[in-house]
Amino acid sequence: MAARSRRLIIYLPHRQPIWMLPGASLETVRRRAMKHFDIEVPMNEEAFARALPGAEVLFAWGLARRLADKADALRWLHTPLAGVDRVLSPELLKSAIRVTSSRGVNSVAVAEHTLGLVLAMTRGIADAVRAQAERRWAQQDLYGRQPPLEELSGKLLGILGLGDIGRELAVRARALGMTVWGLARTARPKPDCVDRLLLAGKEQALLRDSDVLVLAVPLTRATHGMIGERQLKKMKRRSSARCARAGSPGPGSTSSPPSRCRPPAPSGPSRRWSSHLTSPERTPSTCRAPPICSCTT
Repeated sequence: MAARSRRLIIYLPHRQPIWMLPGASLETVRRRAMKHFDIEVPMNEEAFARALPGAEVLFAWGLARRLADKADALRWLHTPLAGVDRVLSPELLKSAIRVTSSRGVNSVAVAEHTLGLVLAMTRGIADAVRAQAERRWAQQDLYGRQPPLEELSGKLLGILGLGDIGRELAVRARALGMTVWGLARTARPKPDCVDRLLLAGKEQALLRDSDVLVLAVPLTRATHGMIGERQLKKMKRRSSARCARAGSPGPGSTSSPPSRCRPPAPSGPSRRWSSHLTSPERTPSTCRAPPICSCTT
């Protein structure tokens, strides 16, 4: 009796081309895996559901709960996302399926986006764009605004979370003349990209001394709610806070916004807040009044 062939499914549908696997990358996967697997690339959910039974490996955004019972032979699910908080359904957590992610795949993009939002806050770019759309010359308004326009050079950037995104951001911030402190969960040698390494338990020092605070942590039970109004009130009055989920954006997100991404009440008008949110559903309802809060989706 012939040995049963092993099967790998690649299922990465998306309306936006930027999130589709390039043809060259697909061929690379085919070439490297074809010696060990029969490869299937279903083009819609109906074909995907037919292909799932008997497949051992799946490369996909995730596995919908309605299809979990069809994955009767699945041993490994790999996602092109960096974070797995939206992938790990109760069904997957109960199963023996190994789940892996593409850690670091969006590190540079998110680090650059973070720096862009910090610059947008400190240089009043959102106000300038609004004035431009209104065909209004707002130079004097920008010069006299509160909080005032500021340079990043000489400021202290605190990064809570020194993973791939945190380190990439540190490199870019130091290039702008910022002093960088990073807080890591576990002991490690100080990376060259930071001026000072703090360990878990030193969050108060990071909050107290940072001019700009960035959260670059995955969304887990341990990080959910870690920064809120009480912590942000301990920062300098003329400071900025920025929340960056380490998980990369992907399709189908309907999660409610984590409480750590909620800005403080407008009692401290010199503090600014920005959050990197990956879908409209994640936009906190309290983010309505710049410059206290500036949200992007």
